[in-house]
Amino acid sequence: MYSGDEGDWHIFCGWQYVQDNLSRWNPGMSKLRLSLDWTADFQSTNSRTRNYPGFNNPEYDRTAQQFLTTLHPRDLRGAVITEEHLEPWWNNAEFWAKGGDVPKNADALLLLWKLQWMIADEAPVVPMFAGTVRFARRSDVVGIWNGDPHESFTYPGASQPIESTYPGGTMSHWTFQRIRRTDPEVDEINLGVTNRLRHINPLGVGNYWDALVWSRMYESMLGLNPFLLMKGVAEDAVNLADSFHSEFFGSGTVRYALHFTVKPGVRWHDGQDFTAEDVAFTYLSMLGARGKQLAERHSSTAELASALVNEQEIPAWVDMARWLEHIEMPDAKHISLYFTHSSRYLHEWFGDMPIIPMHVWRHLGPDFTQPSYRGTQGLYAISDTERGAGDEEFAGWNGLVGTGPFRWTPSSDPLNSGGTLVRFSHYHNRLEPLEG
Repeated sequence: MYSGDEGDWHIFCGWQYVQDNLSRWNPGMSKLRLSLDWTADFQSTNSRTRNYPGFNNPEYDRTAQQFLTTLHPRDLRGAVITEEHLEPWWNNAEFWAKGGDVPKNADALLLLWKLQWMIADEAPVVPMFAGTVRFARRSDVVGIWNGDPHESFTYPGASQPIESTYPGGTMSHWTFQRIRRTDPEVDEINLGVTNRLRHINPLGVGNYWDALVWSRMYESMLGLNPFLLMKGVAEDAVNLADSFHSEFFGSGTVRYALHFTVKPGVRWHDGQDFTAEDVAFTYLSMLGARGKQLAERHSSTAELASALVNEQEIPAWVDMARWLEHIEMPDAKHISLYFTHSSRYLHEWFGDMPIIPMHVWRHLGPDFTQPSYRGTQGLYAISDTERGAGDEEFAGWNGLVGTGPFRWTPSSDPLNSGGTLVRFSHYHNRLEPLEG
């Protein structure tokens, strides 16, 4: 981290620049994911949900935009900004005479250095580490991902195993697929949290505890699978997508495209089939009223316009969806997203967005951050047996229908007294049970 030219800085940094170390919180140094888009958080055009301090610097905006659209950057995994790398610019009089402006052909590492430099010069405090989150569990609860010594993997090219920290612990999505009690007769596990839930909404601006609940029920198109990582596969893995590829355009309004093939055989918790329409509906809904305009730009999505009832931008995701130009959906299993800018982060942004069912949410407008249905507010309280009664295998039609490994069951007061998640027997990505 460049600390600026003026003032005394006392820097605490828990990150380790060891080749074989997996530093989850080190910006850009993770061997699993190039999550450097945090630099864009401070662009002034972003909502306060992302640019929460309200940072405003036109030069920073331009440099961050250049960084995000650098297509073929230096591989930043395990890299350190060194004097050797900066030498072409460090002792370049012309470079400094222009105020240290980075050149148009600068690679991602130099741009990252410049962005950190500007933050360090202007910000009074630079957070450089994340606090530790601690969980307690009973000794007879097993199957905790990253909680057992043998659960580690060797990153390709590394000299020793790395214990995965993405994502680990008692509350991990992967833990919930395998967690069990040592007594086989016990089929229920109670989970306690220290904070009150707010709304249990995948599109709402909630808190950590809300996400722990809804992330067990909703999924995204792409995602890192630690069990693949243990086998040495350290790339973005498909989830609700069966496959995907990208396409670049050298000129014109459209500069980049993502093409997804929807995974076959996926069911929503109420038994409905998961299709490309659900994906298109989700992405367009993030943009609020503008999503309907984008739907009408292509004949394959024009019919979705009547279902796009959300009129409010989704603060948690709209900044990542702003470059979407239009969507094409040739059939129920394929969807193509077209963007006005090209960036290596687009597959990450759109791959991470939670996908929602069109057949449910088309009735929950006009504000998906506060969904309502026939006067009832809150996804956890919304249900309609006339649209689907449910049975032992599938849930009835309700506001919390997802595709994830667990489905919601009704609760009278879940925000205060909690609720119950039931294992979804038709889950598409079921892991093999642990031995023993």
